[in-house]
Amino acid sequence: MLKDVSFSYEGRKEVLQNINIKIEKSKTTALVGLSGCGKSTIASMLMKFIYPSSGAIYLNGKDYACMNREEIAKIYRNGSTNSQFV
Repeated sequence: MLKDVSFSYEGRKEVLQNINIKIEKSKTTALVGLSGCGKSTIASMLMKFIYPSSGAIYLNGKDYACMNREEIAKIYRNGSTNSQFV
């Protein structure tokens, strides 16, 4: 779940403002929209390449910021269909 997530690239205005997204367990979810609307920014946050300037991301109810990449990879290796951003 993305809860009240905002993000801005250094020295630029916010590209995401208070975004809330719930990705359901065992469902296929697509991010669609116009060029420049934040799809790649959200994907980069979910891969921990960048971090939100405010708000929080949760995976299986745990604060994503407190998880390292190895822990996240383990969740997906052990059954990604049972994982959810909630």
